[in-house]
Amino acid sequence: MQETCYLCGRIIDKKDRDVDHIPAKQFFPSDYIKKENVQLITRPTHKSCNKTFQKDEDYFKLSMGAAANDTPVLKAIWKDMARQVGKVKTRRLRLMVFSEFKKEVRTQSGLIIPGIVAKTFDKKRIFRIIWKVTRGLFYIQFSQILPASTEHFISYVQRSESMFSMDLLKYLFSLTLREKELGDHKEVFSYRYFFTEKRDFHSWIILLWSRHPFFVFHHIPNCNCDRCSHNNM
Repeated sequence: MQETCYLCGRIIDKKDRDVDHIPAKQFFPSDYIKKENVQLITRPTHKSCNKTFQKDEDYFKLSMGAAANDTPVLKAIWKDMARQVGKVKTRRLRLMVFSEFKKEVRTQSGLIIPGIVAKTFDKKRIFRIIWKVTRGLFYIQFSQILPASTEHFISYVQRSESMFSMDLLKYLFSLTLREKELGDHKEVFSYRYFFTEKRDFHSWIILLWSRHPFFVFHHIPNCNCDRCSHNNM
């Protein structure tokens, strides 16, 4: 039986076959995997396709994991990260993430806030992984490939900010939040999704480590809206 790579949509040659954990296995602390006997959902991919995300997944775990340690799972993530200290292979990445901590935090008017350390991150790399996870969840839920080029919007949800500039996105977020929370290991990873009766778009709330929520909105594959039709010309 032929298998299709959910990342690129092409048939998988046996010599280039791999399986992808959805979400990435490394997002689950090693001690947690042993204790809970975690069995993660996998889907077939090309080795070459899956490998293109490896460095960004490494960055995601280290950058987002370093942002806080106020939950048991995040404490376990920190323990995993501590094991990497001293390893030459991860030195460059660790230095990069360390540089994302900003000791000088300013208000919008330019005033420095004393005693506050801010953590920044590379949105492009973080959102690339969230989009990959979303595409994997879409494939699991609907047995349909969601192309990487599909029109989409991703936001890291922070209480301290006005989350969305558009009323439609605020409304979609509230609707999605009412849906059932899914996931076998919710303290590590959970998600909710919403779609209209026409199923002309989907929205997701993805929560990692009970600490980092992301909101994703995307059009459907083969969408015929004016914007998607224009992009496909």
